Order: sequence, then structure tokens, then C-alpha cells
Amino acid sequence: MELGLGLDLEPADRKVTAEISRLVCTERERAWVDRDLPVAGQHRPGLSLKLVFSAKESIFKATFPHARVHLGYKDAELELAADQLEAVLLRDAGPELPPGTRLRIGFAFPELGPCPEASGPERSGSYLLTHLAIPARPT
Repeated sequence: MELGLGLDLEPADRKVTAEISRLVCTERERAWVDRDLPVAGQHRPGLSLKLVFSAKESIFKATFPHARVHLGYKDAELELAADQLEAVLLRDAGPELPPGTRLRIGFAFPELGPCPEASGPERSGSYLLTHLAIPARPT
């Protein structure tokens, strides 16, 4: 049984600004985001920042419906190592999710075909998908 499920999908080629980094990243995250290293063999400008943004959106989507605690972007800190992404909660997100809880976040780069309901440049192309399932007893 899952406590929460979070998914986020962002266009991989959408431009991001340094201002977004200041809003969503902790100081430790900015150390690796500012270097803009390749992520899972992908190298696009701003991709590591998009990964942080999308992962934190997934965290919020997975935690809020159950706990009704609004986590801000800096209430979780991400660690990226060897194409693995892990978050550490920095504040309480409900009784089952105390500070220090570690959450594994998956990510992928799907190529999506044309979407007739969408308009503009985001109708098709490369995307960044982040996903998070929080088990009833997270580790």
C-alpha cells in the first residue's frame, strides 16, 4: 500500500532562469545545479535545475493529499549521485514523514508524439518525467 504518489512532467527543452535556482534550490543543491552536469547521459542547458524543480513538484504531489502539509521547495533537499536521485525531508510532512525521511525519486526522459489537445512548441518532443511513490512505511 502506498501513502502517496507524485508525478511531474516538464518539457526538457523549456528555458529556465537563474532566478528559479534561487527559489527552488538549497545551497547544497545549487552547488551541483550551477555546474549543469549531464543527467543520465542527457546534457541540455538547465537540465539539472529542471530535475530539481520537477522532483520537488513530485514530492509535494505525493505528500500533500495525505498529510495536508504544504512543503515548500526548500523543505526537501535532493542528492544526485550515479544517476540516482534521493530527497531528504528537512521538515515534518505529517506523522509518517518526519524530518530526515529519505525518499527515492525516479526520473526518465520520454519522447512524446504529437498531442492534439496541446498547442505551441510543447505539443511533442522530449520531456523530463519525475515520479515518487511513498510506501506506507518509508525507509
